[in-house]
Amino acid sequence: MSPIRIGTARRILPILGLSLLAMTACDSSTEPAGDATIRVQLTDAPSDMLDSARVWISKVYLQGGAEGDDEPGRVYLFEAQDGDEARSFDLLRLRDGVVADLAEATVEPRAYAQLRLVVDSSRIWLAEGFEMEDGATTASLRIPSGSSSGIKVQLERPLDAESEATELIVVDFDVDEAFTFQNVGPTGVIRQVRFSPVLREWGRGTEGSDR
Repeated sequence: MSPIRIGTARRILPILGLSLLAMTACDSSTEPAGDATIRVQLTDAPSDMLDSARVWISKVYLQGGAEGDDEPGRVYLFEAQDGDEARSFDLLRLRDGVVADLAEATVEPRAYAQLRLVVDSSRIWLAEGFEMEDGATTASLRIPSGSSSGIKVQLERPLDAESEATELIVVDFDVDEAFTFQNVGPTGVIRQVRFSPVLREWGRGTEGSDR
């Protein structure tokens, strides 16, 4: 899935609004009447120690349980089935206003308390001047919780999916916080790299509602 350049950070929300308007106009004839649409995108910021950081995401889902909601179950926006490959993204290519489409689905109109991403694994390539103790410049990383219950996106407020409206949310996969480098020597030798993803809402836009 190719990254999409949509402008600088200061201009992204107005541009997202125009994008949603066009998308809604094109898809309204095929979507079930009354359903809401949730679209999720990824973005990131540069890193001084990494040249590339690729992640594999196998599930994206909403969790109910917002205030006043008595349906706490999962609602999948994307789920890799048996034999399907997880969606892969190089986070270091998602910067300076570049985003990538991650998931999109129609859902029941209601409030959702959480958005979670199931990250199966990650592979990093170190920037020039850094290497692991064994001389390697790349490493594969896993996180136990990332491949089971998923990683919770820190939302500013619940996702309120309104009937016949499209809610677009951009998730920031913070590389500098996700990858922790331990015992970096003066010659650039790294003893260990830990992968603890930090996901935050970076922007949100709604199209097609009366709000």
